Amino acid sequence: MGRGGAHAGVHAPRRPRSTPQLELVDDRPAEALLRAADEHDALAIVVGTTGPAAPIAGSILGSVTYQVVHRSTRPVGGGTGLLRRN
Repeated sequence: MGRGGAHAGVHAPRRPRSTPQLELVDDRPAEALLRAADEHDALAIVVGTTGPAAPIAGSILGSVTYQVVHRSTRPVGGGTGLLRRN
């Protein structure tokens, strides 16, 4: 077989590269994350899953993560995997 074997000429589509950006805002964390996702037309939101627990969420999700998961219209992922699908 030639170079590349049986899969020569078959390429997976490349994902566009993105550059991390730092943005400082004076707002509640969940509000800031949701607004930034909208402003940047994010495909998904990734958040941490540790921290002070919201009363309803118990100790599974932090209060910011809990708010983002339940208010976002986008998929939300975290340290434990996908938390919410759209």
